[in-house]
This record gives sequence, C-alpha cells and structure tokens, in this order.
Amino acid sequence: MNKLNLPVVLIIGFVVIGGSIITTQVLKQNSIERQKQAEISWEKEQALTKEKAEADRKFQLDFCLRQAEIAYWDYIELNGTAVKGKEGVYNAPQYTWNEAQKRKDNKEKTCFEKYK
Repeated sequence: MNKLNLPVVLIIGFVVIGGSIITTQVLKQNSIERQKQAEISWEKEQALTKEKAEADRKFQLDFCLRQAEIAYWDYIELNGTAVKGKEGVYNAPQYTWNEAQKRKDNKEKTCFEKYK
C-alpha cells in the first residue's frame, strides 16, 4: 500500500503543477491578445481622429475661401456699377478690380496660413 502512495502522490502533484502551468499560460495568452486588441482599437481611434481633424480643416479652408470670394464680389458690387439686363455683370475702373483682387488674395493667403 505504501509503495503505491508515493507514485499516486507524485502523479497527483504533477497533474496539479501541470494544470497550474497550463492555466497560467492560457491566462497570459489571453492577456496578450486583449492587449493587442486594445492597441489595435487605439490605433483605429487615432486614425479616425486624424481623419476627422483633416476633414474639419478642409471644411474650414473651403469655407474661408468662399468667404474671400464673397468679399471680392461684395467690393465690386459696392464700388462698381451693375450692367442693366446682365445679372452679375459689373462695370468698374481697373483700380477697383485690382483692389478687389488684392483684398481677395490677402484673405485667401490668410485662409491657407490658418488652415494648411
């Protein structure tokens, strides 16, 4: 009976130790996989944030450039004379057109500096 106890105890010990080692390795692997998933999620979130920021910047730049175009035509309307029967057509001295263009160019330059 005593001769059988030692092998049985050893076998049970090896099973317990082996089970503990396997359980530890499985838990480690699960932890590594969760960490990798968290990293992937974080990278995706960063990419989306960057894409959103780029889209916002592009929208702001486009809006700013449209405002520069509107300011150009507002200046022409205020300082030029509308041609009767031709909507959107104006007569103005060359210096008026030059000043309108200069103002538009300055506004566009500001837009590009701010949003590029």
